[in-house]
Amino acid sequence: MIEAEKPLTVLHAGDCLVGQLHKTRPVCWKTRPHTLVNAIQNMPIIEIAQSTLRNRLTRSLRTREFLRPEVSHLNFNGDEAIVIGTDGFWADLHPDDQSLFLIKRGLPGKGNKDDCSTLIIRPTSPNRKSKIVEGKSKNLYIVDSR
Repeated sequence: MIEAEKPLTVLHAGDCLVGQLHKTRPVCWKTRPHTLVNAIQNMPIIEIAQSTLRNRLTRSLRTREFLRPEVSHLNFNGDEAIVIGTDGFWADLHPDDQSLFLIKRGLPGKGNKDDCSTLIIRPTSPNRKSKIVEGKSKNLYIVDSR
């Protein structure tokens, strides 16, 4: 469970990013991908996105040859959502298109080479009523607290 006003511990490896979703600004990415581009020095996300070496992972979650995931402790404001985005989202879409993608839940006609997916998580609040909704898949349940 993710609670408002409490730090969030994120275990991550690979090229998906975790960011803060603001109502009026582009996504503010809080984690960095584990790619060959930024293996030696920290680089801005926009520069990583433009390099073909971003598709060469230096760390990933896998069953064989286990590599420890990176641990990040992130602080989020209670009224801001968390977005997890694949590299097809954060690297292939311009920040303006990212906002449109999130509002419209996709962009028709965008022929991305990479998977372009997101997961949005909103912190719980003691004042918010929640209900569990069954997803389209039989093993997916969604807590709707809008």
